[in-house]
Amino acid sequence: LGLARACRMRPTSESITSATYCFVRALELDSALADAADQLNSLATWALLERGLAQEEAEAALERGMAAAPNAAVLRGGLGMWRAMKGDIDGGQRLLEQYVTAVPTGSASSRSQSMLAMLYRRQGRSKDAAAMLEKAVAADRENATAWQELAGAHLEAGREQEGERCLRRALEIEPERAQALAQLGMLLW
Repeated sequence: LGLARACRMRPTSESITSATYCFVRALELDSALADAADQLNSLATWALLERGLAQEEAEAALERGMAAAPNAAVLRGGLGMWRAMKGDIDGGQRLLEQYVTAVPTGSASSRSQSMLAMLYRRQGRSKDAAAMLEKAVAADRENATAWQELAGAHLEAGREQEGERCLRRALEIEPERAQALAQLGMLLW
């Protein structure tokens, strides 16, 4: 069930239950089965982001998947993002830091680095956030969220030219990115 297929068929709670069971069971049988970990993460992340659709079950499936396949770092990234989004900052941060350490390059890492940097910014750790965001944009030059967050880190530190450059890069990637447009407008005002 790739994420694209999951989105096309609009899974129900029943299909999510069945699919997550299959992916977790596959990992219990063969913890090195990367495809099962990737698909479990995709399906669980989709379910977590769909308000009310099997969120507790998806979170539990990620936890069972991590227990079955402790080396499947992708599950730490998905669960870390979810925990941070629902308010468990410390738990989310710990999992995201583990994921970023295990998978230091690529677009998946860039997304997790961006999320970790957002947590750092909320904690007032602007230097740590900027350093993590520099890694995120180096890992994926097309990550508009990372560019926008990096702009925010620069602006917080009083580096307006760097902030403007990063906002413009975010808008090159996604020209209709409303928040980046508003930030750039305020900066130019």
